[in-house]
Amino acid sequence: FISIVSKKRGLTANVKLRMFVFASYLLVANPRVVLYISDLDYGTRCILYYPEYGIDSGRPLGDYIKKGGVYQRSFEKGVVLVNPDQNTPRTFVLGKSYKKIVPTGGGPVQKDGYWNGRIDYEKVDRTITVYPLSGIVLKNI
Repeated sequence: FISIVSKKRGLTANVKLRMFVFASYLLVANPRVVLYISDLDYGTRCILYYPEYGIDSGRPLGDYIKKGGVYQRSFEKGVVLVNPDQNTPRTFVLGKSYKKIVPTGGGPVQKDGYWNGRIDYEKVDRTITVYPLSGIVLKNI
């Protein structure tokens, strides 16, 4: 098994960084790879949950590829894009329209099981800019 662990202060509030970590995980995801995101502002005594954990992309349709400086992996229900460059935004041609996943909230799970968060969607028409150090998860329309 391989564990991908991201431990940093401020991860709960920094959705852009969380999506970079989550999308990067999806590039290599398989049943033997797990992801753990830990916001060090909350210590180790609470359970953290983020809405992106519930995204169902379906099975991967192959391994990731690198195209125009962007890493891409296709899934049954969408595609994931990651730009690891620290400075250069990349415009990526998709070939069709998608819904971009936009998570909000997340963080500590309360004693009653409640957690604050949701997934919203933005329509993307055929092209998208993947900004430096960012990851995007797109769902089929």
